[in-house]
Amino acid sequence: MKIIGVSICVAASLVVSTDASSTAVLAEPVKFPVTMNGRQIGESTVQPGATVEVLGQAGGRVRIKYGAAEPQWVEESAVRDLRVAAPAETTPGEAAPPAGDEGEAAAEPVEEQLPEPSAADEDKAGGAEPEDVAGGSGANFEITLKGAQVPVERWGTGETGIIFFSNSGDLAADLRKAKEKYENLSANGCSLFLWSYPEVAPFSGVQQAIGAFVRGGEERVDFTGAAKEVLEGIKKETGLQKFLLVGNSLGGGVILWDHAELAKDENLKFLLISPTEVFMPDIDKVGPMDRTALIAHRRGDNFVKDRKITSWIASHRSALTAEADSRAGHIIVGSDLGHPQLASMIASFLDLPSRR
Repeated sequence: MKIIGVSICVAASLVVSTDASSTAVLAEPVKFPVTMNGRQIGESTVQPGATVEVLGQAGGRVRIKYGAAEPQWVEESAVRDLRVAAPAETTPGEAAPPAGDEGEAAAEPVEEQLPEPSAADEDKAGGAEPEDVAGGSGANFEITLKGAQVPVERWGTGETGIIFFSNSGDLAADLRKAKEKYENLSANGCSLFLWSYPEVAPFSGVQQAIGAFVRGGEERVDFTGAAKEVLEGIKKETGLQKFLLVGNSLGGGVILWDHAELAKDENLKFLLISPTEVFMPDIDKVGPMDRTALIAHRRGDNFVKDRKITSWIASHRSALTAEADSRAGHIIVGSDLGHPQLASMIASFLDLPSRR
């Protein structure tokens, strides 16, 4: 999923910050951006009647927050029953609310935004064949996942397979842009496999699930069998037996649904980077974490709210977490965890030389 950001310069203004006890009730639908570490990954529409927190007021507008979603400026007419505690402070220099067309667009009632088609989807729609791996280092093929045909791109011809399970963006596209960062892995006996989630259930419900989670929902998406199906499909096509499954955010959750069963195979290892709560199974069903490295921060992750999961992360997180950006609560490959760091992390976990 690619979100194109637009920077809007606004003049500094006088904004009155309110106490955390200030609240209001929505009088009309309001859409809130859902972000992970500064990257917008979707939008969530909160319906009239919901109680929101009021963070500030300025120029006839109100800055409100709902759940884990990003704060949003709206017109005062968009809320009712405004209960503002005594101002905590008057803050000069804070950015004023956007005005004009930008503000009007923010109040339109829309549902959760689905991700834009990936480059792979566009190529497929246009009848283009998957690009061959440079240098003929591996044959591309297709596997079946939840009834859909999924193209798989292979880098390298090594005996150890590394399968990437994407976050809710397009990890495969990000990896292609940084392909040279992973050449050391293929040079040391690895084959890398890139693929994208098909637009079928349960993957088609990802954005809706994120929106529901932001609004306080607790229902989780069930990915039982998905990781196993991907693994078995790649095994069948390649004949390889040794694999490392690498999952980021959504991908970490997808793998965890099958982890207890897959971990019985001593030829498999797992690298899970900030698995997202809404996509995770019941932690009691994950099983032992043998040959599994969990890369996650113990606090500050807005996409992990359950205390049981937080405790589980604290007790199982790998020391390799130190290689990720410590400022980020939810770690996303390509931003908080750079490609050179991920390649080095994988090499370390597989006991490979960090460089050729």
